Amino acid sequence: MRICKTKDIGHGIYAEVLGLVDTPTGVKARLRFPDEHRELVSVSNLRILHPEDLKPKRVYDYMRSRRARRHK
Repeated sequence: MRICKTKDIGHGIYAEVLGLVDTPTGVKARLRFPDEHRELVSVSNLRILHPEDLKPKRVYDYMRSRRARRHK
């Protein structure tokens, strides 16, 4: 699972990267936000976080919020 940090587009700052898509307007990433919203975002608007960049508490909070929403 890859986590990325996005510009705030209304669904949160952190998202899970589901994959990359090559479109006529450029490469876009398929993202899933904690509220289960999915969106295509240009890769120039996000940053993929590597394990050394991840702050465990933030990632833990992200995954906990996803699980809580999924089990409602």
